[in-house]
Amino acid sequence: MNAEVFMRLAIEEARKSKTPFGAVIVKDNRIVECSHVQLLQSNLSKEQEAKLREDFGS
Repeated sequence: MNAEVFMRLAIEEARKSKTPFGAVIVKDNRIVECSHVQLLQSNLSKEQEAKLREDFGS
């Protein structure tokens, strides 16, 4: 396999998600892992979220 094949697999992974991010990890020309972004829903209140942003600077 070549880099183009691996890139196409990463794009296919990205299409499984609502966000355009996918990845294929390759070692010695073999696929080790394929994945895509999986968003988690937060159950934090707006106040808790604001406090975390303040504490961690994001």
